[in-house]
Amino acid sequence: MSTNQRSIGMALAPFAVAATMMASASVANAQDSSTVPTNDNVAPVETVERLKTETSFSGFNPRFPFNSEMGMLVGGGAGGLALLFGVYAYRRRVKWALPAMLAGGVVAMTLLNPELTKQDFQELPTTIVVVTDESTSNKLGSRAELTEQIKQKVLADIGSFDNVVIKVVQVEDSFDTGQNNGTKIFNALKNIDGLNPDQVGGVIVLTDGQIHDVPSVSPFGADAPIHTFLTGNDAEKDRSAVLLSAPHFGQVDQEQQIRFRIDDFGVDSTLPSQPIDVQISNGNGEPEIIKAMPGEEVTATVKLKSPGTNIYTITAPELEGELTGQNNQLIVNIEGVREDLSILLISGQINNNVPMLRGFAKSDPNAAVIPFMALRYQSDIDETPREETQLVSLPLKEIFDDALKKYDLIIFDSYENYRAIPTRYLEGMVKYVEEGGAMLILSGPEYAGRRSLHRSPIGKNLLPVKPNGEVREDVFTPMLSDDGYRHPITRNLSGAGEGDTKPSWGPWIRVVGSDVIAGDDSRTLLQTPEGQPLLVIANREEGRVATLLSDSLHLWDRGFEGGGPSQELLQKVSHWLMRAPELEEEFLRVKQAGNQLVIERQTMSDKEPPAVEIIAPDGSTQTVELKTQSAPGVWQAEYTFDQKGAYRFVQTEGDKSYSTSIKVGVDQSLELQEVVASDAPMREFSAGINGYLGYALNGAGELSIPELRFVSATDESPVMHGDDWVRLTQQDVKSLKGQQNNPLIPGWLSALMVTGLLVWGASRTDGHRKIKGLLGNLGIGRNNKNDGSDLKSNQPSPT
Repeated sequence: MSTNQRSIGMALAPFAVAATMMASASVANAQDSSTVPTNDNVAPVETVERLKTETSFSGFNPRFPFNSEMGMLVGGGAGGLALLFGVYAYRRRVKWALPAMLAGGVVAMTLLNPELTKQDFQELPTTIVVVTDESTSNKLGSRAELTEQIKQKVLADIGSFDNVVIKVVQVEDSFDTGQNNGTKIFNALKNIDGLNPDQVGGVIVLTDGQIHDVPSVSPFGADAPIHTFLTGNDAEKDRSAVLLSAPHFGQVDQEQQIRFRIDDFGVDSTLPSQPIDVQISNGNGEPEIIKAMPGEEVTATVKLKSPGTNIYTITAPELEGELTGQNNQLIVNIEGVREDLSILLISGQINNNVPMLRGFAKSDPNAAVIPFMALRYQSDIDETPREETQLVSLPLKEIFDDALKKYDLIIFDSYENYRAIPTRYLEGMVKYVEEGGAMLILSGPEYAGRRSLHRSPIGKNLLPVKPNGEVREDVFTPMLSDDGYRHPITRNLSGAGEGDTKPSWGPWIRVVGSDVIAGDDSRTLLQTPEGQPLLVIANREEGRVATLLSDSLHLWDRGFEGGGPSQELLQKVSHWLMRAPELEEEFLRVKQAGNQLVIERQTMSDKEPPAVEIIAPDGSTQTVELKTQSAPGVWQAEYTFDQKGAYRFVQTEGDKSYSTSIKVGVDQSLELQEVVASDAPMREFSAGINGYLGYALNGAGELSIPELRFVSATDESPVMHGDDWVRLTQQDVKSLKGQQNNPLIPGWLSALMVTGLLVWGASRTDGHRKIKGLLGNLGIGRNNKNDGSDLKSNQPSPT
């Protein structure tokens, strides 16, 4: 082997080592591919500009494509051959071997490309979270001012710490449905925008202690303590009414049960309890008083008066010295429904109204049964042979006596009083109405005759109109009277028109001339264009009666010349007779629309109604004027509420008073069930995480909160607080701001090293004569005394 071959072999040896290392590195990278974490997905937080730079060896980044199988085969083969040539050349003592090996090593290392990584880190500040309880219970008394006072002191103390970000979180009531309501402080902690849990050094909670989502473990770990400063004191008292159960629906005129409990907090448990008087009111008449023992379950029995919403208010008297009276009241809404709308239809003859009334009964989902009687006149001649007839006695007693109270509505249709129904049963019907029953009279020409129903006990005691003997048969269109435009029965009838606009209804062809009884408690809702009454209604003690003075209503039902709202009219009249709340003439109601309460007063008066007094949940009052007339007889006002709970509305007009209530929020708010400041909800949790839990006021009523200490995270002491201090942890968290990878051997240094090693190797083969000659010519290293060494250097080597 020649000297040049030996030199080349030694030069290739380092490449073999580099190729082998690169092949191993490529296999390792294929098995464990890792990336440098970034903070691109971390929400931005307020930071303090404190940068640190760290430099470290990051590994190899090969410049030659050894990652493929062919690259590893070629590189490994070339490296192996170069290693063999290098070993052979070294053993033959070729002077080129060492410099060539070193130069090859430099080239190999350059191809392997070892890198140094320079990373710039920013020290992130420690985040301290301060939670203020802004719920209803923590605003009672002076708690809101005390909470603000504690917060300002805590913020001032934290502000003196180094490299700290403060996040203040305000938690209000959660008034969701079901049990998902109350004060949800820990839910708010989990949903803080841009919060890095690793940066949290502690949480300070300012609350009355009534927290309803206390977890079993801390959401921030052991290094971030949670300390609770309680507002209020342990000597507070309060009374609370708690609803246990109440039906959502119930049958009208049936008894329903409401279960509740009255709880007293902060009272001396060693003293015997005394029964208290609890009022139960439905807004009509005097409230019922029942006795209740605090802490014991009470069952109240109420009777639904009407279909629709029945509102019952349960009020416990205030406890002396209690925090608030707004949780002493319960509002229970029960929807009244009729199992069956039982109608007794008494028809004097088969006529065109019968199909219409049957259709009305079928269209009303509550109408289930219609007992029907067809009576004929005594003068009628029945030509049916006697042997083909079967006479059955009419069960008058079962229909008109014993079972009369089961009917919700009695309808007389074209009935002529010829004593088919004995007088004593008609008198029983008068009593039925006066005791709360409902009666509708559909009259025709018979009402003007000598057998008119007006001549019976019903006419003398119940009917609001007296026939004058005239029956007009002419084409006319029914019109709304002045009262008709305001009354809920007819105000919104389809096609009624407004103001001077005539109704779009079809015509009627007959009207029974009648006079409304003067001074009677009655109202005319429909009339002829000349002003003769058509539909007259009246109150009769506890009951109601309505009279339609025409038998032409069926023309609307049949669509004659466009027809009219016959079924709608019958339904509204019958529901008014049965006291549906939404059809009352004088009525105060409230409904919620977003964050506003819409107050409506239905009245038959054309004057602006009196102001309404609003009693808020906290007991404060406000007066609202009803200035807007949204429709004839309907006055409105809007009230923006700022509290959750029970609102009561009272309006006094002369010697009459109208009232209603509404609940804003959930049916049973956890927030108001217990409002006294207490450490009970947080006691077990605070003990488990070694957090501080105590009242912010001392025995003298003075503010006394522990000192805040900022302790490094390197201090692994489990003690998080003492009697007069609490710990906040200074977290050591860094964020990568920038990274730069630099080659350990730059290209210029590699070229310089390789060139130097090659020059050294070339010079070594001739004993460095050329180098020494060059240096001599430059006057470097030359001696003035010629000792003949230059001649000796030209002598051939013994070998």
